[in-house]
Amino acid sequence: MDKAAALYPALPAVQTERGHILALQGDLEAAQQAYQQAIGLAPQDPAYYRLLAAFSLEHNYQLSQTGLPAARQALLLSPNDPASLDMLGQVLLQLGDAASAKRFFERAALLQPQYAPAHLHLGLIYILEDNRPAAYEKFNQVLSQAPGTTAADQAQRLLENYFP
Repeated sequence: MDKAAALYPALPAVQTERGHILALQGDLEAAQQAYQQAIGLAPQDPAYYRLLAAFSLEHNYQLSQTGLPAARQALLLSPNDPASLDMLGQVLLQLGDAASAKRFFERAALLQPQYAPAHLHLGLIYILEDNRPAAYEKFNQVLSQAPGTTAADQAQRLLENYFP
């Protein structure tokens, strides 16, 4: 991957792939730097901010310092993008702010009703709120809207765990 980064230093996608590999190898600091380099190459592209936020979220690495600002910047660059709304909601949920997270998930689902991740995450919020009927409805909605996706697989597992 270092060879690809040397051959194509101006491609942000190469830097994000490098970051992903470094994270898998356990070098989270170098991984974060690679994601930051990708952002430096494409500072107006919200996708690279979302990727940095997703990295921070997945590895629970500097979530407040890195993940939250990256998710916020992605949303500033693309305020009506359900993926950016959902990512900010996920970061806020992980940071313990379920009420704010819920608002972002709801907005994402409202803007794009077929965006399954927002419905999946709303289902999780409903579980936290002990609103089992609403959670059950959201998880089944994900199954019907997005069969064969990661979101549907997660919804199926949640249904099996919470509604045996």
